[in-house]
Amino acid sequence: MKRQLFPLASAALMTGLLLPACQMQNWEIPSPESASHAMVERHPESVSIRLYIPRYLSEGPSFAKHFPNAPPHRVIDALKKKIESQNESNVFEVTEVPPDTGLFCSLRLEELERPGITGVWSGLTMFTYWLIPFYDDTLGYNLTYELFVDARLKKRYQYLVRGKELQWVAAFLALPLMSDRWHIEDPKYGSVSERLLDELLSTSRLFLQDARKDGLVRLKM
Repeated sequence: MKRQLFPLASAALMTGLLLPACQMQNWEIPSPESASHAMVERHPESVSIRLYIPRYLSEGPSFAKHFPNAPPHRVIDALKKKIESQNESNVFEVTEVPPDTGLFCSLRLEELERPGITGVWSGLTMFTYWLIPFYDDTLGYNLTYELFVDARLKKRYQYLVRGKELQWVAAFLALPLMSDRWHIEDPKYGSVSERLLDELLSTSRLFLQDARKDGLVRLKM
């Protein structure tokens, strides 16, 4: 019996050593999303909203609370580039200096804390080369949009993007059993998930729509 178990244990160990850790993630905004992907365009008679992202937030250094996910400064830097690249309607004008006059919005991102017991479980999984599955439903980011007029704060808007992940050397076997929101992710430290960026970007549309309802910005929808 022992002779039969030894080859199986050896094969499992070699699989863990030779194959990269397989990471699956699921990102979403835990609130009604009916308008999060709606088209938002700048009103013909209005100017672009200056979006202020402090330089220190995107330059770091910062450390990820959910290793091996990207640290917050890399996430917000990737989000800043995505906003700039998908700004066809010129709704936003990204700036690193807050203006003294006119309308502008500041954007800040904060990673949610990971519970201690979850961190211990994650460490055990990595210690065994991902042979022990690890599941975490505490991933997430708070995004805060602060709307200013002539350097005076008018209103603060906050949105939460939540995430889940499964780390396991054979996680791909579970993928067919999961919802279509789950996807295989590159576990390389520092990489930012495109799915995560899409959900983070959708909060900018939610912010614009909420600010429009409050009568603080003019948009064409």
